[in-house]
Amino acid sequence: MKDFLLKNHLNISSKEYRDIPALSSHFIMGFADNNIGVFRVKEDKKSNAFSLGTAVDTYLLDKENFYKNYIVIPEKPTSSLGILYDYIKDKYYPTYKEIPDIIKLLEISSELELWKTTKDPVKRTANFTTEFLNLIELIPSFEDKIPISEEDELFIKTSSMYLERNLHNELFSEDKFRINHFQIVRDIPEFGLCKCEVDQLEVDFRKKVVTITDVKTGEESAHDFEKAFYKYKYWIQSGFYKHLVADLLIDHPELQYFSIKCKYIYISKNQIDSPVVWDLSNSWYHNAMYGWKSVNGWYNKGIYDLVDEITWHTNNQKFDYPREVYENNGRFVLKTPEEVMNVGKILEI
Repeated sequence: MKDFLLKNHLNISSKEYRDIPALSSHFIMGFADNNIGVFRVKEDKKSNAFSLGTAVDTYLLDKENFYKNYIVIPEKPTSSLGILYDYIKDKYYPTYKEIPDIIKLLEISSELELWKTTKDPVKRTANFTTEFLNLIELIPSFEDKIPISEEDELFIKTSSMYLERNLHNELFSEDKFRINHFQIVRDIPEFGLCKCEVDQLEVDFRKKVVTITDVKTGEESAHDFEKAFYKYKYWIQSGFYKHLVADLLIDHPELQYFSIKCKYIYISKNQIDSPVVWDLSNSWYHNAMYGWKSVNGWYNKGIYDLVDEITWHTNNQKFDYPREVYENNGRFVLKTPEEVMNVGKILEI
């Protein structure tokens, strides 16, 4: 059974996974938050986004490969050197694929009007400290690795220690089969090519349950994770993950009667020694797919509606206004939540 399962997931680097041109929960969540604005985010910004929760999970479950995916960098310089560093990292290197030498650094700093009261090139050169020059030499490695600060590294190691100690059975018990960083790419008929990377996929053959586990970190206290769940729309992520895993199980008769559950392991930055587990009720899958109305009457679009709008914009190459503006010749219609809700049958998965 283990070999059978392994055939159905990828085993590639984080960069290779990010480069796959497929729909992800991250993009859907971005669209739900920012509508067409998500199309304007530069691809390099999206692909290199740093998730502290994912980093903790990687270190905890795959220490051997952690430093193949992450690189620890010194603290970013402040003031004028910080501006120069950001320019090299975000604009110069992506364009020229090289690190500027001292002469070029002088030219760039002049263009950015840094240290403009200092006219002597020799004196201007003194601003380029050894620490700064060593830091910019690391920038090419950001293409293959995600940069993290020394403070992040300490948090990752410490929180992983508490996770391993406090939640050992949740993550490492040998009576269940587990795959860490379970990467899936599926061609979903109603969505097209989709991908997800589950922190941990657990298969309990005795109870016939497949569990999707995701590790999150945040400023909220352990008992306030629910606020982050709504604020950052994690319900979209869990619904999308469950949908792709369910599609995967269809191909495997041995697993077709297994139920699918989702849970989050949350670590508060203010309570690092007390990680907690949040289980999602089965109702959240239906809400995530079809949308739901909050207690204050606000309607939250589900994945089906969000992907339909994303597909419309992509197919028509129209990214200046929301779809409704184009279809109604510049007019919006204010509807009640009941009018816009796409109420469908509950999917039994």
